[in-house]
Amino acid sequence: MALLCHHDLPLAVASMWTLGEKQFYVFSLLETLLNHLLGCWRVGALYDIGCQMDQSLEKWKFRPEWLPCFEWGVSIFHAYGHQWACQL
Repeated sequence: MALLCHHDLPLAVASMWTLGEKQFYVFSLLETLLNHLLGCWRVGALYDIGCQMDQSLEKWKFRPEWLPCFEWGVSIFHAYGHQWACQL
């Protein structure tokens, strides 16, 4: 799993050593990103379970001051496997 900027420049990489979609990889990469940003920037993220990340970040109280700055999306390759609300 990798954290890329708009022009596909890698900012951080996480080695996924467990099977399945573990959200702690996302938490770790976001923590790395937020440690380098000053202020509240608009952060857009594509992730195959992006539709669940808002609730997870809120549930685990991950940097609550940053929650309004995140925009989550599900890539087109995964969208059709999700509920209709995730596809919009």
